[in-house]
Amino acid sequence: MRWKTAVVKPTILGMALAAVGCGFPLPGSQFHVEPMDPARQLIGQVQGQGTSSPLLGSEVLIEGIVVRNLMGDSDDIGQELKETLGEGDRGTPTIGWFLQDEGDGNPVTSDGVFVLDQGYDTSINMPAEAEFTMRMGSRLRTGDRVAVRGTVVELPQQQVVDQPRSTGHRISRGDAGGTVTAIAAMSLTLVGSDERATAIVPVPVAGNGDDESREGMRL
Repeated sequence: MRWKTAVVKPTILGMALAAVGCGFPLPGSQFHVEPMDPARQLIGQVQGQGTSSPLLGSEVLIEGIVVRNLMGDSDDIGQELKETLGEGDRGTPTIGWFLQDEGDGNPVTSDGVFVLDQGYDTSINMPAEAEFTMRMGSRLRTGDRVAVRGTVVELPQQQVVDQPRSTGHRISRGDAGGTVTAIAAMSLTLVGSDERATAIVPVPVAGNGDDESREGMRL
């Protein structure tokens, strides 16, 4: 595993600044926590209504819940050590997650998307191998809420198939003859429950989900 996920927790300094009006909410206070970045785009906007994303090649910021994890939710120290030392093959198997957000209200656009792990360190946007660091104990798991910044790409269906370690809910991969819209991640941040006033609840969809309007969504 190569991401360094980051969770912002209340600190003594932060609470002190809040007390003097510097914009940090005190735990249990009447203030609502503002989004970390209100410029994020809903996944439906990234997916669009066509067979490929209208934002193809653009850099976007999304946020959602991990509904399926291709690497699984249990630790594999040996595998993560190989990836950290650059001995793993990024092409096979594919490393990434399916995310789903609260939806844009449009039944024609999918609310799920695949996030492709490119091996960047979260804090400095450098390949993790440059620091030889591991994310033991802080890896992404099914149910985590994450903010992702990256480039919109289209991947072949066979690149995002399940692997022996895959975990989470069944998801739709859209039209079997098409591609899967994905975010080639450049940074990723694990979002703590105390950082959002509104929860994201991925709504399951009925059926096999073999069309573009449900690509990447929980079934």
